[in-house]
Amino acid sequence: MFETLRRMILPIIVIVLVFFVAMIVLDWGLSYTGGNRSMGSGGESYAAEINGEKVPLEYYNRIYDNLYKAESQKSAEELTDDAVVQLRQQAWSELLQDRLLLQEAAKHDIVVTDKDIFNYLASQPPSWLQSVPQFQTDGQFDYQKYMQAMADPKTAPFWNQLEPVVQTDLLKGKMQQQIVAAASVSEQDIRQAVLDQKEMIKVAVVNIPVSSFMSIVPTPADSAISRYYDQHKDRYGEDEKAALEIAVLSKDPSELDMESSRSMARTIYDSIVAGTDFATMAGRYSEDPGSKDKGGDLGWFESGTMTRSFDSISFHAKEGDLVPPFRTEFGWHILKHHGYRTEERPAAGTTAKEKVKIAHVSHILIRTVQSQETKDQIHQKLSAFSDQAREKGFTEAARELGIMTQTTPPFLKGNPIQTLGRSDAAHAFAFSHKVGDISGVLETPNMFFVARVSERIPAGTIPLDKVKARVINHMKQELARRMAGDTAAVISQEIKNGGEPSAVASRHN
Repeated sequence: MFETLRRMILPIIVIVLVFFVAMIVLDWGLSYTGGNRSMGSGGESYAAEINGEKVPLEYYNRIYDNLYKAESQKSAEELTDDAVVQLRQQAWSELLQDRLLLQEAAKHDIVVTDKDIFNYLASQPPSWLQSVPQFQTDGQFDYQKYMQAMADPKTAPFWNQLEPVVQTDLLKGKMQQQIVAAASVSEQDIRQAVLDQKEMIKVAVVNIPVSSFMSIVPTPADSAISRYYDQHKDRYGEDEKAALEIAVLSKDPSELDMESSRSMARTIYDSIVAGTDFATMAGRYSEDPGSKDKGGDLGWFESGTMTRSFDSISFHAKEGDLVPPFRTEFGWHILKHHGYRTEERPAAGTTAKEKVKIAHVSHILIRTVQSQETKDQIHQKLSAFSDQAREKGFTEAARELGIMTQTTPPFLKGNPIQTLGRSDAAHAFAFSHKVGDISGVLETPNMFFVARVSERIPAGTIPLDKVKARVINHMKQELARRMAGDTAAVISQEIKNGGEPSAVASRHN
């Protein structure tokens, strides 16, 4: 019995230990600056000092921004002040826990190897990585496409960018495992835990939501809005922003690249028709890491499992067919059909079974990738455009060379940029050059581009006309909060005077 109780109480003890350590750090080793940013000797901004380690403000802001974006996506309404405060507290808690775990990992000489990182990415792709569009098919995570990307040497820069993030996550995970392994629970702890679980309390709660008053709060007059804005300008400031005009050429394969890979696939197909073993050719030439070591065998699957064109051919070919090269978004495929069979499987949403036709095929994949020659041509074209843009102007040079341009919305340093995504090169150029400056050829994992700084917006207070809706919302929230507080005070007093909570709540709706 006590062995079972030990297993039940262990997570609770671990949580207590973590919070105990956190409180010690807060009391003894932590200097948190709150609204006043701590500055280092080089002018750096710090969010906190935890056990002597200065944590950059950027680290805290990144955690908060991720939480804010995730919460904002749940509703079209602007987050309330209370919700923002909770998010800031949550961001602080996550920052504190992260730094404590990493500090302990360093003390215990915990290391993460390249093999650890590879195994983690291959066997447990994080949810944020599964949501990357390049790894999805029809809106769902496609493990085959994901593994192909891991095996592609050309995607190495992408994986190298992920390595520090994954390494940090694995370090924290290993440290957490050590904490759990080291935790011990005495018999007295277990007995006390059982007693604590037996003690129960029943409470009645009257909840007075601020949101219920928002609909009856009147819209303030313009004069009141202006006064409130002037008194709270610190709430409507923003950091420096920049906007870029960009000329973009993708890293998609050219028609020549397509023909080159098709020609190779056709040569392999002709060789198999002439008598060469399919499985041998798959092991030698296929670029599908999930099946090449199995002779290209994809096993049995039902319709709708594979990408649309591959699925269609797999379920229209006849048993024994060797299908000539055909193209999907992955490249060129040669398909060998082994046959069909029918299985009984539970119907979706019911306990009844239905008969499902499944197919068994093998394939050889020849991927179509952008050749170095194509990359060089694109680079040369954009390099020529960059030179002409400095002489004739960005728009005129683009028109003459037939290159499409677009202007990004203003963006903050470090934030994603429309079309380009997260690009260190674009940020470095945008925030270190003046308006009108034109870059050389820059690149992201998916495209080459040339940029012109079209706008630099200095840090400062946002004009009232651009934040008027926010100001009105803040004013209405404050008034609604006061009304909710006044109502709560009345209800509280009535209950103290002997009123039944449910009856009092009913009287006040």
